[in-house]
Amino acid sequence: MARIPSRYVASKNELECAALNVEPAAPDHELNGILMQIQLSDLEAFRQREADYDLIPVQWTPFEEPGADRKPAYILSCRPGEPSGVRIRNDIYPNPDYLRICREGASSYGDTFRKVWEKTTYLPDRCTLVGEVF
Repeated sequence: MARIPSRYVASKNELECAALNVEPAAPDHELNGILMQIQLSDLEAFRQREADYDLIPVQWTPFEEPGADRKPAYILSCRPGEPSGVRIRNDIYPNPDYLRICREGASSYGDTFRKVWEKTTYLPDRCTLVGEVF
């Protein structure tokens, strides 16, 4: 089983080893996340570090300005299957330390963004919301 990178505190529960993922969906679907700018000079190292992920084009607007013009960006999405030992499974859960860091990141954009994140981020079973469990 692929393990989350060692920079996170390992869980005593071996099923708490996953990271969150974004899956491609219909063009009218929405997602939330934190937009980061990567310098072109850093792109090759970034792609090597995230080798098991595809870059998926999306259109984004600022959270505080939902009616603003959309702009192009890319998101990471883990490939199905087992390249480099990574897999998409519905029987594992996010590592609690990793999830704490994700929640803190969402909270850093305000309580409203964190609440939206908790109500729109699903566990691998694609039914249970993160906010219902953690």
